[in-house]
Amino acid sequence: MIHITISRVTIAIGIFMITASLFSCTKDSNESNPVLEIVSPVAGTIYTAGDTIRVSIHLPEQQQLDNLEINLTDSNNQPVLASSTVDDPNSNSDVQIDYILDDLSLEGGTYYLKVKAIRGNSYTNAFVSLQIIATEREFKYPLLIGKAGSNQYRALSYKGNWTEVYSRQGDYSGSAINSAKQLLYMAGASEAGIASYNLANGKTEWTIPPKLIPEGRWFEGVYFFDRQLHACYYEGYIKAFDNLGQTEYTTALSFPDSPIYCCRFGNYLAVALHDFRTETNSLALYFIPGGTLYRLYSPVIAISAMVEYDNRHLLIFGNIDGQAAIQLLDQNMGTVSYLKKLDSDSICKVSIMDQNNMIISGRQNIYWYRYNLNSMSVFAENIPNARIACETIGQVVYATSDSKMYRFSYPLGSLIDEVSVPDPVVDLHLVYNK
Repeated sequence: MIHITISRVTIAIGIFMITASLFSCTKDSNESNPVLEIVSPVAGTIYTAGDTIRVSIHLPEQQQLDNLEINLTDSNNQPVLASSTVDDPNSNSDVQIDYILDDLSLEGGTYYLKVKAIRGNSYTNAFVSLQIIATEREFKYPLLIGKAGSNQYRALSYKGNWTEVYSRQGDYSGSAINSAKQLLYMAGASEAGIASYNLANGKTEWTIPPKLIPEGRWFEGVYFFDRQLHACYYEGYIKAFDNLGQTEYTTALSFPDSPIYCCRFGNYLAVALHDFRTETNSLALYFIPGGTLYRLYSPVIAISAMVEYDNRHLLIFGNIDGQAAIQLLDQNMGTVSYLKKLDSDSICKVSIMDQNNMIISGRQNIYWYRYNLNSMSVFAENIPNARIACETIGQVVYATSDSKMYRFSYPLGSLIDEVSVPDPVVDLHLVYNK
């Protein structure tokens, strides 16, 4: 049975939000619906991502509620932040709780603060609309992963001096940065698992242990995008984890092909697959969400990186017989074709400056690839096997090679400065405020 209740602070924009804000629900006709009123914030209050909202809720009757849930939703009533819970709201008719807009990557616009009062099988939702201003994206510092010993890896930040921020024992297969939550993810291959480390408070948030299998491999790498950590498993699948380390979906099994790299491509997860027994390579597209296989392309080059140009075209960077090659996947045509080959070098890493411009590290030099011109030229000479990262705000290219970290201006490729690094570098990341 549906009962309709109206709160004076209910704000509805669009048919969906009108429906959502007016309805309460009970599964027992003998049980009345909870009653609540959002006192503050008032409709239209402006906040900036990162602010704390002081939420005041009035409960006009002694209702013996089980709990109150508070979260932020979009116009489709989908939560965009984690919820907060008041477990015993009955001690006072006026409840106050701080709700933090703790995701600096929130886009600006209209959102809805949702308060859900629950008693048994009955609940009532109340909404109030808020205006949220997006924060400006700011570059903070470079962070490298160095090999400090035979089985020790550590993360070092650079703010004029190198500072160790995280260290652990074991092996290494990859790392990723979640700037919005200030999280560093590090993955081992078989000796060490995945660790989520909070750069802001210095605490390990969660871990995933490795699994011992006869092949001596487990994690093939980790990649962060779409607010999810994507872990590549040797046994032939990818798991997508949320910020709390909970699995959101797992791709269909591809073994004996192992996923070694992935990125977003339109409505799909593009995955580079490698068969370690036959040394063959393929490219798979999986539906997002769900992870069901959509299409498989084989054979392709040995993939080092992939870049989504638009929702129809995917740039594929890698090597064939040890020589650099760039391929293009045309989703509409269902074809993979060659764009460029470079017989004199191979591709190690790729970083994106903008949609048409990518910086590529090779076995000998660093290159500048321009997709709109399909041209590749030397960006910086004699920087072999570099780890690279494009700082898109300041238009600076960071590179580490041997025992140095370099900064180059873009697009000129002029050397800005270089500093010594304390460890051999296995990965390089840039940390932003969001």
